[in-house]
Amino acid sequence: MADLFKEKASETFNQEDLEGAFSEIAKVFDEREESLNSKFKTQQTAFEELRTEFNTLKEKLSKEPAKTQTFTPVVQLENPNSDGFGKTEY
Repeated sequence: MADLFKEKASETFNQEDLEGAFSEIAKVFDEREESLNSKFKTQQTAFEELRTEFNTLKEKLSKEPAKTQTFTPVVQLENPNSDGFGKTEY
């Protein structure tokens, strides 16, 4: 077993092998960068479309008059001497 380790330790990498390996690694990183940039641009486009729609809606709503709801309860009280309690309608 020790002889096998000695053989591996004595092997040296030549310059061409190292350059080839680094070239392959750089190629993979470039491909991943292109993929991520493409996905980022897609997300950015979608975000910009949503921002535009939001701003358009916000502007449209700001021009509309404020709508307020009023609530006026109608309360009818019965004679306290009768059997029923007060009656309330909304």
